[in-house]
Amino acid sequence: MTEKNSDTLPVSSPSVTDQAVCAVLVTYNRKGLLIETITGLLIQSAALKKILLVDNQSSDGTAEILQEKGWLDSLPPTSLDENFHARKNLDNGMEFHYIRSCRNIGGAGGFSLGLKTAFEDRARYDHFWLMDDDVEPDETALEYQLGFTDLSCCITPSKRALDGEILEWYGWLDLKTLREKPIPSDHFQGDLAFVNMTCFEGMLVSRELVAKIGYPDARFFIYGDDVVYGYQASQFTRPIYLTRPTFVKKLKKKNFKKRYGSYFPFASMNLAYFLMRNYLLKAKMIKRATPSKINMSRVYLYHFYYLIKQVTKAILIERSLKKIGRLLKGFRDSFSIANHDEVN
Repeated sequence: MTEKNSDTLPVSSPSVTDQAVCAVLVTYNRKGLLIETITGLLIQSAALKKILLVDNQSSDGTAEILQEKGWLDSLPPTSLDENFHARKNLDNGMEFHYIRSCRNIGGAGGFSLGLKTAFEDRARYDHFWLMDDDVEPDETALEYQLGFTDLSCCITPSKRALDGEILEWYGWLDLKTLREKPIPSDHFQGDLAFVNMTCFEGMLVSRELVAKIGYPDARFFIYGDDVVYGYQASQFTRPIYLTRPTFVKKLKKKNFKKRYGSYFPFASMNLAYFLMRNYLLKAKMIKRATPSKINMSRVYLYHFYYLIKQVTKAILIERSLKKIGRLLKGFRDSFSIANHDEVN
C-alpha cells in the first residue's frame, strides 16, 4: 500500500443529511449530456446545497439551454476579458452557480477553477463532488458515497455503460511506469477497494483534504490531473473505490481499429498528444509528493520507450502519419510543460 503522510487526516461519520455538499461540474460543447447530468444532480436523495458549473467557452448553445431550463437568468457576453459568473437560487433551495471561463482552460483548468471557487465560498461545504459532463449519477449516488465518509476523505464511484455493463477502472498507479493498471485483487474488501488515485467522474472529496492538497493542477489541460490529485490524496487518507456502480458513463473513451484480423484500441489525436505531453509533469508532481518513490532516470527512459511504442503502433496499426506528428509534439512539449510554474 502507499505510504501515507504522518499527518493522516481523521475521518468522521456525521449523518448524511448533515453534510453540505457542492457538486463541481465541467463542460465543453456537450449540452445534451450536460442537461442529463444536471437533472441527475437535482433529484439526489441526499440533496446538494449547490451546483457549480464551469463552462469552458462552449459554442453549442450551452448557456442558452441552461436559460431555457430556468437555471440561468442572464446570458454571458459574447466576448469576455474575465470569467463570467451568474448565480441563482432554485425553487428547491439549491444554488446554481454558472461560470463561463474567458478562455478554454481544459478539464483540468475547469476543475481547478471550480473547486477553488467552491472551497472559498462563504458557505463552507463539507464535501465536493467532482464530475465531467458525460456521466450521470443515480438518484441515490451521493447518499451512497456519503455513507463511506467514515472510511475515507476521497471516494470514487464505479460506473456502468448505457447497456448496463460495469466498466472496469484502472485505479492503481504503478510507480515504476507511472501508468494506470488494474486494482490489485488483494485491495478489494467487500463493496470497496483501496486505491492510490482517483477519477473526476464522481469523486467525493472532503473539505479537510482539499485544505491539505489544494486544487487540481491546471497545467494538465486534460488527462492525468485526477491521477495526480488522487495520489496526492493518498498521502493523507486511504482513497477508496466503490464497486457497486452508481453512475452511468455516456461516452466511450476507447475506440478500436481492425488490423490483421484483430481489434486494437487507439486514442484520439488530442488524447494521444496529452498522454505524451503530461507524462513528465505527472512524474515530477508524484515525486514531489513522495520523493523516495520515483527514479527520474527510469522515468525518462520509460518516457522514450513509450514514445517508440506508440509511434510503432501509429505506423503498423493505425497507419497515421498525423498521429506520429502529434506524439512527437507531445513528447517535445512534455519537457517544457513540466518546468512551467504551477498556475492554480
